[in-house]
This record gives sequence, C-alpha cells and structure tokens, in this order.
Amino acid sequence: MKPSTGRRPGPFVVRVWGNPMARRFDRVEAGLTWILVTIWLLALPILAVIGSVQWADLEARAATQQRSVVSVEAVLVGDGRYRLTSYQSIPTGVTAEATWFDRNGVQVTGPVAPRPGARAGDPVTIWLDPAGAVVAAPMNDTDAAVQAILTVTGGWTGLGLLLGSMWWVLRRRLDRRRGEAWAQEWERFERNSR
Repeated sequence: MKPSTGRRPGPFVVRVWGNPMARRFDRVEAGLTWILVTIWLLALPILAVIGSVQWADLEARAATQQRSVVSVEAVLVGDGRYRLTSYQSIPTGVTAEATWFDRNGVQVTGPVAPRPGARAGDPVTIWLDPAGAVVAAPMNDTDAAVQAILTVTGGWTGLGLLLGSMWWVLRRRLDRRRGEAWAQEWERFERNSR
C-alpha cells in the first residue's frame, strides 16, 4: 500500500500542469478552460457598469414619462372582452368601452384595457398623454431597476452560454486530435514491437 502524501488531487485544469503524463492537447484544453472562465468572470463587472448606466437612463426616461402623462379614473360601459385579431385567433388582450373625463374636463368614451373579468360599472385607472390619447402606464423606478438587472443577468448568462459552446466545440476538436495521436502512437508501438 502506497503511503499518503497528504495532497489531494485537484481539478483537471490545475493538476495537468504538474503531470508528466499530460500531453500538449491536455495542456491546451486546460489553458483554454482558464482563459474562457476568466473572460466570463471579468465580464461581470463590465456588464454591471453597463447595467448601472442603463438604470440611470431608464430612471430618467421613467421620470419623463411620469411627468408627461396623467392618470384618470374611467368607468366601464361594457364588460371586458378578449380582443381577437382574426377568426379563431389567439386572444391578444382584454378591451372594453369606458367613459372618463380628459384633461380639459370633457367626457370621453373609448376603448380601454381593463383586467380580465371586468364588468360594466367597474372603475379602471387609465393614463392619458398630453394629446388626451390613452397610453400605457408609465415606467416606474422599480421597472427601470428590473430591466437593468435583467439586462445584466441576461447578458452574463448569454456570454456564459456562448463561451461554454466555444469550449465544447474546441474540446471536441482536441478530443479528435488526441484520438489521432493515440492511434499514431499505437501504430508506432506495434511496428517497434515486431
């Protein structure tokens, strides 16, 4: 039984450098793994800076939207129905007729987007732009933060998938080369053993 040296073997990308049996292809694979992991880790602070800049831009846009629109209370005239764009199509949203008073105090009737299951007489908060048209609710600070976070995490995950795919393709090529080298060495061994 061999005495223990007290050292535990590390991961492949570390132990390949001190292994005399490791081939050039093994060292190339280990070096490639280190490079790709380093690129992926160094990308996180860069993406975080991009996300923080985007967050500031989105907060400014949200503030502009919040200043340019007003919320008014509308009352549904009819029940909310799913809007279909063509025969037997997938519903794209709920619409209903409603009445409200615009910025000038004039009563207006038009389509709004209430929650599913809304009935006639239900109140609905809608948003009006400076021209009096019904628009989507303005972005708030939470929406801006979530969008910036999703950009950073999505970018980092996408980069990780791209680098992982590159690693897999390059490893397959290295495996093919290792197989060819092994076949050549085996053939040389058979010739020399005759």
